[in-house]
Amino acid sequence: MGLLLAVFYGVVGAIGAVAGGHIVDRLITRDPRWAAWWCGGANLLAAAAAALMTLSPGLPCAVAGMALLALCINSTYGPLFALVQSLVLTARMRGTLISIFYLTNYLFGAASGPQIVGGISDLLTPRFGVESLRWAILSTILLYIWGAVHFLLGSRTLSRDSARATSAG
Repeated sequence: MGLLLAVFYGVVGAIGAVAGGHIVDRLITRDPRWAAWWCGGANLLAAAAAALMTLSPGLPCAVAGMALLALCINSTYGPLFALVQSLVLTARMRGTLISIFYLTNYLFGAASGPQIVGGISDLLTPRFGVESLRWAILSTILLYIWGAVHFLLGSRTLSRDSARATSAG
């Protein structure tokens, strides 16, 4: 399983990070809102990939879902960091912003996420038995959709927000 994760999450994720950054670099020359649109679209596709991975009947389909999930999520890192950093004024603010981003990402995602999913699984056990973990993991897909909605909503004022940050600096 470790080899599968390394190849299909690690390698495909790295390809996604490089490809996402490269593609969005080209797209934002036409319209800077592409950074937010890309992140929103990638989150929606990630939700579908997570569903495929979680609900698949066998390993090949689950691995395909995992690879697509890694590709989508990692493709947002470059555009996301560029986007949020373009909306703050000073280098110090950028450093603080990224620190806060990583702190919240790891506190709510990496540190608390497994505990929360495990708790949901425990709550679902009386109804779903051994399948409770599958349904608990599936419930996290709502977070991808929630994120996508906010990226797309944020894109509506992105040009104005970016201009305000540039003029204030």
